[in-house]
Amino acid sequence: MQNTPQHTTAAKMSKHATRRAQQRGVKHDAIEIISSHGDIEIDAGSGCYKLKASKDLLDGLVKTEDISRQLAEACKRLTLVVSGQSIVTCYRAKLH
Repeated sequence: MQNTPQHTTAAKMSKHATRRAQQRGVKHDAIEIISSHGDIEIDAGSGCYKLKASKDLLDGLVKTEDISRQLAEACKRLTLVVSGQSIVTCYRAKLH
């Protein structure tokens, strides 16, 4: 797990990522939050990494009123798979 600022709000979504977000009901606002504030990076292989937001980060954004509690909940299990400056796909992690 890394904590490096390689991601930016300028990340572009691939056609595949756009289609998957629509199919999975992932809101663009949630993707923007993870893309710009995500603080957990996990190597996904093939030059890609998974980008997520920690609970502490989301709680902090709600506390400072940067995002609503509802948007924080939408971001809680959201994972973006990123290659360079492009979002390759997105999905929600399952609860166990």
